[in-house]
Amino acid sequence: MKRTSQALSKAVGDETIVLHVESGHYYGLNEVGAFIWSLLDDDIEFDQILCAVRAEFDIDKPSAELDIQNLLDELHAKQLIDY
Repeated sequence: MKRTSQALSKAVGDETIVLHVESGHYYGLNEVGAFIWSLLDDDIEFDQILCAVRAEFDIDKPSAELDIQNLLDELHAKQLIDY
């Protein structure tokens, strides 16, 4: 999965603001979401994201899997990433 061409982003402190160009809608990502977003520069697999998040943040695997999948599903639904 990776970002779509419709997604522009800007880091603001520990957070990231993402703009869907076509719709003009803005979305805010917290520190963990911003970290995940940074991994989506290139095509990346879910397991790679999971390992990177767990290495960076103190989070157990089941919680990380659920939270990451929820975020990715939301970003996909908003046409900000492609699977």
